[in-house]
Amino acid sequence: MDEAVKACPYCAETIKAEAIKCKHCGTSLLTGTVSGEPPKPARKPIWPWFILVPLILFGLLLVIGALSGPPSEKDRDRLAIDLCWKDYDDPLATVQTKTFVRGACRGMVDKFEAKHGRSATLRRD
Repeated sequence: MDEAVKACPYCAETIKAEAIKCKHCGTSLLTGTVSGEPPKPARKPIWPWFILVPLILFGLLLVIGALSGPPSEKDRDRLAIDLCWKDYDDPLATVQTKTFVRGACRGMVDKFEAKHGRSATLRRD
């Protein structure tokens, strides 16, 4: 072959060296497609996301749960006192029930303060 011609890389027919499209197979030598438009990039599959995202979220929840640990004894005592006062605030409770619950709540507060020290945020009445 002389310098003015070359072989088409797609069909191996002889074409001019300056050609941008093969006259035999119709393929564009710039894009490699028959239509002359560049090929569309291949779509990446989405199915790995349906597996990876839930696994990552589950792993994060496990880490957060492992780092948080169980509540301390002080926190449990404080929650118990809060629940006691919630029962006291029940609008359907009778006067006798409220009197009993208030005494129980005050006793819980006294035990809490004896064990953990005085707390300004704890409800007393």
